[in-house]
Amino acid sequence: MVFCSGRLVLGCCVLGWWGFVGLGVCLWVFFCGLIISVIAGFIPLGTLAEIVNIGTLAAFVIVSLGVIFVRKLHKNNEATFKNKWHPLVPLLGIFSCSALMFFLPVETWRRFLIWVLIGIVFYFTYSIKHSHLNKKPA
Repeated sequence: MVFCSGRLVLGCCVLGWWGFVGLGVCLWVFFCGLIISVIAGFIPLGTLAEIVNIGTLAAFVIVSLGVIFVRKLHKNNEATFKNKWHPLVPLLGIFSCSALMFFLPVETWRRFLIWVLIGIVFYFTYSIKHSHLNKKPA
C-alpha cells in the first residue's frame, strides 16, 4: 500500500520510486513492522483488537454500500460484478457488520472517530498542496 500510494503521488514520491525499482523493500517492511510492534507494545491487546475490528467492519460496510451504488450507476455494463441476489447480499453485509459495530464499547467508537477525523484532515491538507488537478500547465 505504501508503494502504490507513492506511485499515485498520494504519499511521498520516493516511496513509489523505491517500490518501482525494487530498492528499499526490506527497509520499508522493517520500518512498518517496527512501528506496528511499538504500537502493539504500548496498547493492551483487547483495545487493539477492538480498534482493528471496528476499522475492518467499517471497511466492509463501505464496500457493501459501494457495491449497491456501483450496480445502480452502471446497470447495463457487462463488466459490473454479478450477483444473483444483488440487493440482499450487500444489505445483509451492511446490517451484520453494523450490528457487530454497534456492540463495541463507546471508547472504541471515540478512538475510531478521532482516527477517521485525523485521516480526513491529513488527506485534505496534503491534497490541497499536492494535487495534480490543481497545477496549471507550464
